[in-house]
Amino acid sequence: MRIRWLVAILLAGLVVGRVSAHGCGKVVIASESIDGYVVTVCHFPYPAETGTNHITVALADEAAEQPVLNRPITITATDGRQTLRHPATHDNATNRLLYEADFAIREAGVWDFAIEIEGVARPLTFTAAIAQASFFSAERIAAVIAVLVVGIIWRFFGRTR
Repeated sequence: MRIRWLVAILLAGLVVGRVSAHGCGKVVIASESIDGYVVTVCHFPYPAETGTNHITVALADEAAEQPVLNRPITITATDGRQTLRHPATHDNATNRLLYEADFAIREAGVWDFAIEIEGVARPLTFTAAIAQASFFSAERIAAVIAVLVVGIIWRFFGRTR
């Protein structure tokens, strides 16, 4: 009985992790050269919607053509009424060569994002139209799949011999 639960929980965790993992999303700033760096910025989900929004930053030394690690980066998001500010770190990123900040955006509308990189004279900016999330969000789909997987495993391992 305990093994059945352990297997069910592990498989459900794998399914949820697989569905909720994300790639770069939409490239909103592509290989912009600024102050000796090359910067690319991505926004996920695409199309943008309320809920968790991931801003991923790739930072490279322009001359060395190598990733720049451990540079302080701060990302600010504002819709004119509220301002959210988070550090972008390697710990938040799926790929440890990238920086990421996650924003819990609850209000649909036009949001302005500013990426401030230590040692860079001006922030990089982009604007995103954030739509109201639909009922069928990635997190809800992942949860439904996890419940189905657990139910199937329960049924399969629950049969008596």
